[in-house]
Amino acid sequence: MSGDSINIGGVNFDKSLVKSHLSGINNTTNKTVYCVFMQDGSKFSFQEQDVSGSKVKPSVGKAYSWDSDLVGYKAFGIKGLYIEGTKNEGDYYELKNCEDYRVDIGDGEADEVVISSTNENIDVNDGVIISDSNDKITKKQNKIIEF
Repeated sequence: MSGDSINIGGVNFDKSLVKSHLSGINNTTNKTVYCVFMQDGSKFSFQEQDVSGSKVKPSVGKAYSWDSDLVGYKAFGIKGLYIEGTKNEGDYYELKNCEDYRVDIGDGEADEVVISSTNENIDVNDGVIISDSNDKITKKQNKIIEF
């Protein structure tokens, strides 16, 4: 990760990307929930992570070949991640090995979400994506071949 990193709820973020963050207790699960507000207006919410290596870093993608690059984020290994996209802007989110996710990009802009997994125990369809017809969604279940 570039620059200084900050660990919030067991997830490492590039400090320069984070605008603010807060935490509270979920009364149903009695677990701590973290909300991280990014500089671009994106919001990441999740419960305390107990697996090391969970992180969010900057990324770039293209929703369509004629679009300019969409600046966004790659999230790795975060369980129960909820992403709320920016309003009235194109977003790019890539989730790798994230289970039980929810991504809301239903703002009318051309956005892109890529979901992938190299873990056979994590199904790329184990989540919800709220999107519009002009959004691009890609899911890749990568199998690891053992020799």
